[in-house]
Amino acid sequence: MILKYSLPVFCFLLAGYSCTSGHKEKRTSTATETTCTDPMYTVLIHADSIHATLLQKNKVGNQPTSGHEKSPMALYMDSLGLVNIAELDSSIAISLMYTQADNFTGEILYDSLAEAYLHVDAAHALMKAQKTLKELYPSYSLIIYDAARPMSVQRKMWDVVKGTSKYRYISNPNRGGGLHNYGLAVDISILDSLGHPLSMGTKVDHLGVEAHITEEGELVRNGKITEAERQNRILLRKVMKTAGFRALPSEWWHFNFCSREEARKKIQCNTITNPPYNTEYKQPMMQISPETQLFIRQHQTDDIRILALQGRKYPNVDMPTAITQIAGRQVAAEKIPSWKEINDIWYPKHLSLEQCSSEVTAHYKATLLKGNSLTDLTGGFGIDCSFLAAKFQSVTYVERQKDLCEIAIHNFPILNLKHIDVRNEDGVDYLNAMSPVDCIFLDPARRNGHGGKTVAISDCEPNVAELEELLLKKGKRVMIKLSPMLDLTLALKELQSVQEVHIISANNECKELLLILGQTPADEIPIHCINLYTKGMQKEQRFVFTREEEQRSKCSYTNTLENYLYEPNASLLKAGAFRIITSAFPVKKLHPNSHLYTSDTLIGNFPGRIFHIVNQCSFNKKEIKKGLADLKKANITVRNFPATVAELRKRTKLMEGGNTYLFASTLNDEQKVLVLCEKV
Repeated sequence: MILKYSLPVFCFLLAGYSCTSGHKEKRTSTATETTCTDPMYTVLIHADSIHATLLQKNKVGNQPTSGHEKSPMALYMDSLGLVNIAELDSSIAISLMYTQADNFTGEILYDSLAEAYLHVDAAHALMKAQKTLKELYPSYSLIIYDAARPMSVQRKMWDVVKGTSKYRYISNPNRGGGLHNYGLAVDISILDSLGHPLSMGTKVDHLGVEAHITEEGELVRNGKITEAERQNRILLRKVMKTAGFRALPSEWWHFNFCSREEARKKIQCNTITNPPYNTEYKQPMMQISPETQLFIRQHQTDDIRILALQGRKYPNVDMPTAITQIAGRQVAAEKIPSWKEINDIWYPKHLSLEQCSSEVTAHYKATLLKGNSLTDLTGGFGIDCSFLAAKFQSVTYVERQKDLCEIAIHNFPILNLKHIDVRNEDGVDYLNAMSPVDCIFLDPARRNGHGGKTVAISDCEPNVAELEELLLKKGKRVMIKLSPMLDLTLALKELQSVQEVHIISANNECKELLLILGQTPADEIPIHCINLYTKGMQKEQRFVFTREEEQRSKCSYTNTLENYLYEPNASLLKAGAFRIITSAFPVKKLHPNSHLYTSDTLIGNFPGRIFHIVNQCSFNKKEIKKGLADLKKANITVRNFPATVAELRKRTKLMEGGNTYLFASTLNDEQKVLVLCEKV
């Protein structure tokens, strides 16, 4: 496996490989303890001293920073090229265990770090692990307990265990620390559908044989852990191994992305620059030299991982900046195509564009609001603000992160949006002081204080339910952008002034939940289900209904399949438009819990996927063999059926892919059926 590192990280990583490494790894050498004198290692010490000075100067306490406000240590990790996992993949939960005293040291070790950082390759591998887990168990999620770790924390850990029998679990900082200290290891577990950690037999951070993965069979036999807990550990190892991580034998939660030997072969570096921030961690306005700008244009389609290895070939190029901008352009080419040819657009450092609005969803939002004045209280990268601004005479963009504000100041004039006023302030503080405007837009952070998933508005930051009255005093209309994972029913109970709901999907993937608040709440709130397409010539799909209409609708069910099968798009499924479908279209529902429909004649304007039924059979083994005939592969979907997709593939021996679709579902008479289809 080839490791390809961005330039600023090369030297940071090498410090750990020039000395003995491995957090909480068994020592494989009996050499006399020595102090690592590698010049790169001193940088880690320097970073920690800067951190300590800043904590004292800024009086940062034991509470982790919240929202978009980053700690000094987080900013320093940004500068080293490490990736903030929350910015890369917000579906992965974060709950750093050393922000609490409930760990083996009995002390709070992270007094100004609540973010989980990893090296870019390890970070993207973790995204792969999350995807694998979601494919196996869609309601499960990974949760990170520790990632990149300051060397000062490693020393505190070592001081607790040195001279005791527990020393073997902690990497000696005098020998370079462990892979945690270089962003190449992660402590991790799995959350269930309720956001609770799966039981693994011990707490994370348990220093003892009960946590060893090599002893699990014996541990089950001795009653130290259960078989279910062992299987949970196996599941964790399975998804992490798929992504390229290696389990640590002595800790079920610890995974390394690479070995020291592999790293020594792949990494070469002789120097490292000082931290790019002054003692107050204030960033100057970003500047890109003409040489770097030219390099970006010439290499905008190149592989950024290969470019990261070529820094020495281009001494006049600011390679970290170039890589950031090239990566941004490559994402924007798909997500914001109208920006593709604008060479002067700046993209943010380590802010994942995958988590920003796409052009197609931003454009849709711009059709919903208009007036003279707009305030965006959570500006971010500014995609939503830039598209909304076209409908207003004056716009205010508010953002807590200074670097994003500086990028916005640069980008908006280039986009001919000179009427946007950029404010580097906290959104809630600005809301309290601002003058009334026609419209307010905000996109609350979608993580609770414990790193788990949010299903309620009250778990978001800021809590718009608490701010509802103030928001409507300051704005005639308020648009709130929320995650589609939020519970819509609960959201409508928490907010009293909702006038409209818009559920937006793109290419049949649910992307956003929009709530529009107004001065006069609606008696029956219209729910707009929108499915937009970014490829091909397909027309957008729209369906509007109210929950009262859904409840009043009489639904037609069927015991038999007809010629066509219909699957509502993701927006309708999210909205809960199930019964009303049979009132709006001449179709029958297969079962109260089977959200599939059938008809004898083709309904071309159905808001979802349409299939022509080729064949059907029961779940009987002989009928399956006969009904599927010589079929080798198919796209399998399960709806209200006692077997999973994986189990069906094993039973039918069908590979994934092709132009054939197999639906497994239940009819109204409880008959289990397999439906072979072709897409219309």
